[in-house]
Amino acid sequence: MIGKSLRERMSFGPLSTAETERLCKEVVASHARAIVEIRAKSPRMIVCAVVRAEGLTLRVCKSLGFDMKRGASAVFGVLGADVPAAFPELGLERHAWLAVPNEDRETKMLVLSGGFALVALRIEGPVVSFVHPSFGAPADAP
Repeated sequence: MIGKSLRERMSFGPLSTAETERLCKEVVASHARAIVEIRAKSPRMIVCAVVRAEGLTLRVCKSLGFDMKRGASAVFGVLGADVPAAFPELGLERHAWLAVPNEDRETKMLVLSGGFALVALRIEGPVVSFVHPSFGAPADAP
């Protein structure tokens, strides 16, 4: 990747809010049943949504034991407390947010698609909203 440092090529950066919204709608539309099943296991479960896996996303999935094909999308569950080991670049504040159990009618989701985003899906009747938590420090802050 010309013009990018090794650090930029080997770590995730945050996705824009608009891209996150678009990806979340796509994931919910295509993987709703799996998302519900993951969340039903425990309020401590986080949905990890991989959308059109490529490059670094494929390497991360492989390190987690998921062998995905380039361009594939999938969701899987991970305990919020286990996220720091797999994604140290998210930073302490994000790790702490993921470790807190989901509230009623909430599902926390880590979206991976060339970058990352953290979102809380909130369900009110038939309406699903995407809540973007705000964090003070950049993702790569210790």
